[in-house]
Amino acid sequence: MASSDERERSNRRTEGDLEAQLLTLYADRERLHRELGTADPDEILAMIRSLEAQLDALYREKENTFVRRRGSNGSSNGRG
Repeated sequence: MASSDERERSNRRTEGDLEAQLLTLYADRERLHRELGTADPDEILAMIRSLEAQLDALYREKENTFVRRRGSNGSSNGRG
């Protein structure tokens, strides 16, 4: 069985670990707020989904432009 001193050291170590984790959490949230303007998970997820939708639209437009150009050239002659 652990002595009283050992339990006390273990408790202080656990408290220190929790404090370090909390400080890291606050630092991460501050960075998110500074870089993205928010640290709210729902807002960040909405931003990511919006960017995904914009990227999908960009790829679709690029593909449509490519298809239209190939169609207006008639046959493919190997040029861009």
